[in-house]
Amino acid sequence: MPLFDVFDISSSAMHAQNVRLNTVASNLANAETVASSEKEAYRAKAPIFEEILNRSSNDPIEKTGGVRVKEVSVSDAPIEKRYSPNHPMANKEGFVFTN
Repeated sequence: MPLFDVFDISSSAMHAQNVRLNTVASNLANAETVASSEKEAYRAKAPIFEEILNRSSNDPIEKTGGVRVKEVSVSDAPIEKRYSPNHPMANKEGFVFTN
């Protein structure tokens, strides 16, 4: 394996780690946010990674191997509905929604 292949693999790992850290930061920043509807409520996200093993590809990154972000999944956990009529984000019925 040439030296530059090692750098390409390391670069793909650092990019994947960057996506993971940004996703975690977004989840933490929005952990207790509320919305006035279930549709607007924040849903936690999680990156899904996959190995790159295709050595016959014409793409130089895929030729060397490594890891990439396959997708960023969105949680399907139920949204919590709380009665809080004095909250500025409360809907007409007095409810706010949070993850």
